Amino acid sequence: MAVEISKKPIHNIKSVSEKTGIAPVTLRAWERRYNFPVPQRTDTGYRLYSEHDIASLNWLKLQTESGLSIGQAIKLLSGLMETGENPLAHQINDQTILDPPHQSIEQVQPALVKALVELDEEKANRIMRTSFSMYPLETILLEIIAPTMVEVGDRWHRGNISVATEHFATHHCRLHLMHALEATNDIAKQGSIVAACAPHEWHELGILILVTILRLRGWNVTYLGANLSLDRLSEVLIQLKPQMVLFSATRKESAEALIPFAEVLEELPDPKPIIGLGGQAFLLNPSLTNKVPGTFLGPHADEAVQQIERMLAIRNPSL
Repeated sequence: MAVEISKKPIHNIKSVSEKTGIAPVTLRAWERRYNFPVPQRTDTGYRLYSEHDIASLNWLKLQTESGLSIGQAIKLLSGLMETGENPLAHQINDQTILDPPHQSIEQVQPALVKALVELDEEKANRIMRTSFSMYPLETILLEIIAPTMVEVGDRWHRGNISVATEHFATHHCRLHLMHALEATNDIAKQGSIVAACAPHEWHELGILILVTILRLRGWNVTYLGANLSLDRLSEVLIQLKPQMVLFSATRKESAEALIPFAEVLEELPDPKPIIGLGGQAFLLNPSLTNKVPGTFLGPHADEAVQQIERMLAIRNPSL
């Protein structure tokens, strides 16, 4: 059950500073530079803040501690609210909405898996929405959604769950992931990356997680979707001028469909983009990297992000 957070302005700036650990001078600077928060004013000009303002500031502080700038964090919060993934609407008080003892992040992920395989959509939604209020977005992507989908996939491959259950879990995680991806649209961008699933590849959660994290870190990523055809792709890449192109493939057949991408590269002007490859197909069939142009980025999203940023830094040290 969502906790209502009062918007009644009752706290002065000293009280807000004590409750958030954010200095008054910083609060005033954020108000001046980012128009956030927007406190009410008394007749004598003193600022008054609400519980909602305090909840917002605590959430923003959490995001900045994970590496976002305050400007990025404010845009992320606005984006999440606009997409219906408002983390403040699910703040927890003394009684967490997660069933005890699922309160640490190590316990949240198994609880989410359990809810999904039991087809308990209401509980899975509560777990996800509470997670958005408690943890930085990148942590949610890497430590909750990614391992959840790996475990669900493993259970399906072992025959422990049905195809329908796997589809239910995938759809649920994809919905929250798309909200998070949309919320990163307004974050300041650097560089230029194009990402897509290989031809005949429809499993896109892995690359969506990667795209969202890269956008969250300030990279300008254009996502071209699942089952990308190579036909006339050179025209799009010439127009976008990416410094890097990322492909994901979970099936060997999909990865092999990327072999003709070498011809697409020949059509591009110099300097040609760096090509990054990810997905189970390349992990389970390492010899594919000898046939498909590009570099395998590693088995996990966090490793892939580090590899991408290293490669781009070498290409353009000013980024």
